[in-house]
Amino acid sequence: MISYPTVILDTNILISALISSGSSSKIIDMLINDEFLHITSQNILKEVESVGRRDKFRHYFSLQTFKKFLLIINQTSTIVIPAPTIPLQYQSIDTSDNIFIATILESNPDFFITGNIKHFTHIKTLTHVISPAEFIKKHTN
Repeated sequence: MISYPTVILDTNILISALISSGSSSKIIDMLINDEFLHITSQNILKEVESVGRRDKFRHYFSLQTFKKFLLIINQTSTIVIPAPTIPLQYQSIDTSDNIFIATILESNPDFFITGNIKHFTHIKTLTHVISPAEFIKKHTN
């Protein structure tokens, strides 16, 4: 039986995948190719939708493209209900990051992929906090 790593993706990874063809885009390719199991929550999906709808991104992708992207993310993800509380030692100074931490606490993923590793150093005992490039390097031949 093949074991797939479980992963939570930060909003910045999902939006970056639509903007450029770099590491974040490769992460989405890996998701579509079932190379890992993506875990998310409705709170994370709402944040992704809110960020992706910002006018500043219309230069990079249309709303129609973004809606299709959200559909793909919804279809390829396992959606969990986040932990109702976050112990004080894991709470983020940036309260908007707590949606990820609550989801990590509930789902215990193998990896949290983010472009903001420094924002999440306090949760390294919960999961591997890793950049897209590091994840790709570890999980491709």
